[in-house]
Amino acid sequence: MCIRDRVYTGTFPGHVEYHTARESALIVKSPPGLGYEAATMLGLAGVSYFNAKQAGVSAKDEVLVTGSGGIGFMAVQAAKYMGAHVTLASRTRNRRELGAKLGADAAFDPETEAEALRENGSYSVLLECAGVDIDSLMKPKNALLAPFARVALVAGRFRVDYNFLWASMLRVSFHQSTHFDRPTLDEVAGLAAGGTLDLGALIKDVVPIDAAVAIYDTLRDDPMSLGGTVFDWGR
Repeated sequence: MCIRDRVYTGTFPGHVEYHTARESALIVKSPPGLGYEAATMLGLAGVSYFNAKQAGVSAKDEVLVTGSGGIGFMAVQAAKYMGAHVTLASRTRNRRELGAKLGADAAFDPETEAEALRENGSYSVLLECAGVDIDSLMKPKNALLAPFARVALVAGRFRVDYNFLWASMLRVSFHQSTHFDRPTLDEVAGLAAGGTLDLGALIKDVVPIDAAVAIYDTLRDDPMSLGGTVFDWGR
């Protein structure tokens, strides 16, 4: 990277015009061909991709993704790129439709289509991107997870409580939610630049920074109406 390169960084410097960082830092040059707006989603992509790798997702897997925010949509794309058969569980119809466009082989409402979700497969990997109750996914009567399933807790949370007996009966292994590293950021940037990962699909609004208060009010009052939001400091 050189002076005047535009970069994405996951080192949380805030909004700055200039930024210096060590070679090992979470910083990557914005790839040619990837718009700056889409590049703002590299962090979301990095988290989902890194956690899918941590869970060892491969072509042998039936993957269930719970949650259809930016992290969930990127988890769908990451698991699909790794060769898995991917199912998305989301309560919102338009988000299920977007998930299908982004590569999900099936998408179900976990409340109204619970039976169809169970019948669709016995999932060897769960990428949990919504902070949902883990017990609901492991209940024997739900029969969602296969024996020896790997569960990646991708969404952030403060505590994880689950029925130890149910987990031990299934021999479930848990992978803690993790950020991403520099090699993953480089890999994700390359996949996004080549069109393998669609970052632009996550963006619903691009607004001037003056609209921040209104956006955060919406986040508080009607969060499901939002998608990815980019604040353009130049407007």
